[in-house]
Amino acid sequence: MTAPLLSVQEIDVAFQLPAGEFPALENISFHVYPNEVVGIVGESGCGKSLTSQAIMGILPKAASIKHGNISFQDCSLNHLSSREWQELRGNELTMIFQEPMTSLNPVLTIGRQIAEVLKKHTSLSKIERKQQVIKTMKEVGLPRAEALWKAYPHQLSGGMRQRVAIAMALIGQPKLIIADEPTTALDVTIQSQILDLFHTIKQNHNTSLLFISHDWGVIHAICDRVLVMYAGRIVEQGDVEKLISEPKHPYTQSLIQSIPDATKRGQRLYTIPGTVPRLQERQAGCPFSDRCTYKIKQCETLFPDTYEFDGHTVACHLFAKEGDRN
Repeated sequence: MTAPLLSVQEIDVAFQLPAGEFPALENISFHVYPNEVVGIVGESGCGKSLTSQAIMGILPKAASIKHGNISFQDCSLNHLSSREWQELRGNELTMIFQEPMTSLNPVLTIGRQIAEVLKKHTSLSKIERKQQVIKTMKEVGLPRAEALWKAYPHQLSGGMRQRVAIAMALIGQPKLIIADEPTTALDVTIQSQILDLFHTIKQNHNTSLLFISHDWGVIHAICDRVLVMYAGRIVEQGDVEKLISEPKHPYTQSLIQSIPDATKRGQRLYTIPGTVPRLQERQAGCPFSDRCTYKIKQCETLFPDTYEFDGHTVACHLFAKEGDRN
């Protein structure tokens, strides 16, 4: 069997706040294989972006990994030096952020920013770098690439800025790209174009993707497998088609039930009662229990074990007896 490109093993991340230490991610475990697209889905505050930050080594100052290991191509990422991270980031492991204006330097031209990756990680000449940047800009669908070389981020539309961010992530020929909500701020037409671009990147470059989103339509369109996160835990994971058609965890069922359905015009949209608990509000037991209509006594005091069904896993007390038989 092919070895995983990325392996996240039992990761715990906690925040050190004035009121004490609070767990933010607990027992996070998953793999990403070569040329695979894995999605992470869940509401805001569930730990999706924090998971990506832990992988990239860019956790907030107040947060730290307390347990577990993250490895990329069999190299542990937990204790890399600053220099080792600089060699890895932008080269073999890259990230695309939700709002490109936060990751693009407003006072540097587009061409210079994309070329900086090549300047840092290759021995190409200045002319060769420019040629490679122009080629990559065209590949990601940026029009008038030669003219855009001298443009600044504020002169571009949101969709074009996102393509620039993708070009910056792609130009180093990475093995894995982490995309954190890369289509959220875009209109539906541009969103579709960006998803088509990701499909092309996967096919042409054999690049793996870790794709973070709260949009099931996007997850369904791009991913092979999906992880469902809630309050810093993975509550379900499996093949995207099977998980969407046969969700097992009550939280996953509620998320999918909340998807707008054009065939139910005139009916009220379903919303999940309550909200995701903040760090300081999380208690023992299943964190979804206060919002779950299937809650049983154990849910309030004990986080459930994870049960597997033909490669599909779910962490829920409702499957304890059934899981024991598998």
